[in-house]
Amino acid sequence: MHEWRKQLVEKLLLNGVKAEDLEKHVNAAEMAIYGNQIATVTIECPFKFAAELKAILHDFSQKNGCRVMATTSS
Repeated sequence: MHEWRKQLVEKLLLNGVKAEDLEKHVNAAEMAIYGNQIATVTIECPFKFAAELKAILHDFSQKNGCRVMATTSS
């Protein structure tokens, strides 16, 4: 993803887009490509780190409008 953004920004700059308008163009391109697609990610970690991971993911979800669902298995 990072490399894709970098290439897009380079192309936009080469095409004369002003630096202050870059984010608007990149956001529009990401929406056109990814739209409202959802990714489900599974993370396995030792139980002793679960609370710390949950806190990190909760913070991330609040900032990015994601949903975190915790499950456990043995």
